[in-house]
Amino acid sequence: MLKPGKEKPPMNKVPVKPEVLAPRDVSGGKKEEASKSEVRDVPAKRKVDAPALAAIEPTKQEIGKRIEHKTNGAEVDKIKFDKDRFIWPVKGKVRAKFGIQPNGMYYNGIKIAARESAPVVASASGIVIFSGSLKDYGETIIIKHEDNYATVYTNLNNRFVKADDPVKKGNRIAILGKSQKKGEVLLSFEIRYKNKARNPLFFLP
Repeated sequence: MLKPGKEKPPMNKVPVKPEVLAPRDVSGGKKEEASKSEVRDVPAKRKVDAPALAAIEPTKQEIGKRIEHKTNGAEVDKIKFDKDRFIWPVKGKVRAKFGIQPNGMYYNGIKIAARESAPVVASASGIVIFSGSLKDYGETIIIKHEDNYATVYTNLNNRFVKADDPVKKGNRIAILGKSQKKGEVLLSFEIRYKNKARNPLFFLP
């Protein structure tokens, strides 16, 4: 027994190595379940409306045939998205973007909403290789440019150029009309490189 006023000498303590715990899920084991739920909630990739796409495919092929595709043999894998090459063909707002749409349709270009009879200009200098009417596209103009580029303008009203006419960037080539099917005032505009449709928004300033 220790006398009053005296403390018990401290015992030699063996240092305890802190226990290293394996990482655990702080959400209480629900993390994996939440992940599965998230996967289930992701909408499946919308299928393209095959019948509707097939109906307009011949017209798309016709546009492709009218664009003269001349190369020196080698395909170019990388494209320089030169923002100075093209200008906007009409003043308006983009109503539909390039690619698959909510209804499953696939657009080779963009649709620009503008006022009826708005002037449509050549997006770049070149030679008109087609000016006429195409099924499902209405009044159409196709211009071939340098470096294997071409632009396509549809849903036009009056056309002011004909095949083989040279045009300068910004020249008025037509005025905008209404689409044949829905009666909307939309310019359908495509940019093609080596006859393959490209996203115009990658090129327009």
